[in-house]
Amino acid sequence: MTHDAQKYEKIFTGTKEVAEHLKIDASKLQSWIDAHVPGAGSIKSIEQFKGGQSNPTYKIITDNKNLVLGGCAIGSCAG
Repeated sequence: MTHDAQKYEKIFTGTKEVAEHLKIDASKLQSWIDAHVPGAGSIKSIEQFKGGQSNPTYKIITDNKNLVLGGCAIGSCAG
């Protein structure tokens, strides 16, 4: 693997703590999960995938499942 490839792999692979301005309301998300994802259980953590920050994507870890939540483009989300 080239040096550039290693650099970009580190930048864009995996998850990180959710950026402050991109945090989502866990209690509202928990209500949605309870209604739409049978057996998921309680949210344990919410992480943000690295890269692609114009459309943030989140890893939601619950008691029984790992979920992926895609966000809308920054500036285009309704209220």
